[in-house]
Amino acid sequence: MPGLGGAEFARRYRERVARPAPLVLLTAANDAAAAAEAIGAERFVRKPFEVVDLVRTLREVVRA
Repeated sequence: MPGLGGAEFARRYRERVARPAPLVLLTAANDAAAAAEAIGAERFVRKPFEVVDLVRTLREVVRA
């Protein structure tokens, strides 16, 4: 993300929003679970991804 990384976005978002929505990390990190935990994301989807996998993950987060 040019100019603002995901971790910084997550930090600022949580600081500024009273009731933040759950975050889903899209990542190519080798340890995706650790990357998601580091920013407080509820879930993650590894890049490259299929749209069906992203939609499935988002539905799971919304249901929780």
